Amino acid sequence: MQIEPKKIVTEDDFNSVLDDLLKENGIEVDENSEEPVVFEYTDTEVKEMIVSGRVRMLIKHPFFGTLATRLKLVEAEWCPTAAVDGKHFYYNCDFFRTLTSEEIDFVVGHEVFHCVYEHCGENGVRLLLLMVSTSIITVISSVH
Repeated sequence: MQIEPKKIVTEDDFNSVLDDLLKENGIEVDENSEEPVVFEYTDTEVKEMIVSGRVRMLIKHPFFGTLATRLKLVEAEWCPTAAVDGKHFYYNCDFFRTLTSEEIDFVVGHEVFHCVYEHCGENGVRLLLLMVSTSIITVISSVH
């Protein structure tokens, strides 16, 4: 299936494109869903799940998987979900405990695309971006 590229300027544009992609893949977003399930993973298990997600990406999408494996994993309690700065993949273990392996793959891919589209800084200046988008959290939480 070929998806027409759309220019995303506002958060509403992003939400619209994301909703369309989810609907095309048979995923309904329930804005009123219950709280996410929290799995009993240890911090080491969470890191292993992220590493496994990067390996799956490397196998399925070698270019993006290579980019994902270049980001150094850093556990970060200050980060509510996940973030990248072009060199590091910051993640919150508590957030990742609420995700399935498929959802972790999505978050890893999402963060890699921030690097691909150079959302990590301009003119060589690296800025740390917290990717705390209510729409993303809602989508990830509602997939359960």
